Amino acid sequence: MAHMEQAAGCLKVIAHPVRLQMIEVLLDHRLSVGELAKITNTPQNVASEHLKRLKDHQLISMEREGRYVYCRVVEPGMRPIIQCIQARYTSPPTPNPKP
Repeated sequence: MAHMEQAAGCLKVIAHPVRLQMIEVLLDHRLSVGELAKITNTPQNVASEHLKRLKDHQLISMEREGRYVYCRVVEPGMRPIIQCIQARYTSPPTPNPKP
C-alpha cells in the first residue's frame, strides 16, 4: 500500500498544466529555468517553484552552471506518461458509436 501512496504523491505533483508542459519539454531538451519560464509563459520565480516540486520528487535534476540553473528529466517513467497524455489529449476525440 505504501507504494500506491508514493505513486499518488508523484501524480499529484505532475498534475499541473505548467509542470506537465515543463516535463514534456525537458524530455528532449536541457533548459535553463529562464528558458522554461519563457516557454511556459510563467514568471521566473513561479517557474522555479514548479521545478523545485519536480526536483523534490526526483523527477528532474537541476544543475548550476555559472549564473544559470539547467534542468533535465531524470525519471525514465516520465516519457511513457507524457506519451500517454499526448496520445489521449492531442488527437481529435473519437465519436461515440450509436447504440
